[in-house]
Amino acid sequence: MKPPNVTCIAGVLTLLLSIPLTATAQQNKPWESKLCKEDPGTCGIIVTFKPPIGDALLVPNEVTVDVPLELHATRVIVHSYPLGTGVADIPSEGLATMNRFQRVGKYARFRGEINKCTDQGSVEVDVLCKGFEHYPIRAYMMAVECTQAGP
Repeated sequence: MKPPNVTCIAGVLTLLLSIPLTATAQQNKPWESKLCKEDPGTCGIIVTFKPPIGDALLVPNEVTVDVPLELHATRVIVHSYPLGTGVADIPSEGLATMNRFQRVGKYARFRGEINKCTDQGSVEVDVLCKGFEHYPIRAYMMAVECTQAGP
């Protein structure tokens, strides 16, 4: 048996090593970002209601949600969820969905209008991020009565 040709083996190794290796970068999970570690409650997301929520959510109401750009938000959903005992089978009710944003400094600004009240007794704001739509960031949650202020 002949020994392997060292020059041939070296050539093959050089060829293999010269092929560029492409690796797909794994996207960081939004809740593992620096912002979420510094502010685990909201990840730096700012939620504003106009008029502000006091004793009740007055409807109609304009909600503004400023999401840091590094979270790559794709959608914001405002909904109401049931409170109390025996409500496990009652689904939440959508109040506003925002799919478009305006870039404002280091934030993606989502704006929407809440035009109806529910009797579920709460308001919740979820932020969905690119690639992680099934794991929303809960940016706001409050038990509050709803009052229809106008038509």
